[in-house]
Amino acid sequence: MKVILIPEARKEFFEAVEFYANESPSAAEHFIDEFENARREIGLHPDRYRQVKGKYRVIHLDRFPYSLYYRALGNIVRINAVAHDKRKPGYWRKRI
Repeated sequence: MKVILIPEARKEFFEAVEFYANESPSAAEHFIDEFENARREIGLHPDRYRQVKGKYRVIHLDRFPYSLYYRALGNIVRINAVAHDKRKPGYWRKRI
């Protein structure tokens, strides 16, 4: 399946990369790798992960405090949020 990020999620992704890059270039690389692995997994197995808020699902990154909230729509998976697990829980729900 094709996996896309809505503009807000894309912004969140780049903000996280920038944060980690300021901490350590290798941390930013690891974050990108883990994000891409999660993105690939939800493209291959979109129904595997826990369902939240109706038809949305969530996959948690292993080494970083971020989760991807997404929804499968036909042959496309749309990531609605790249959310930090400790900041403003549930804020992404207004994007439904």
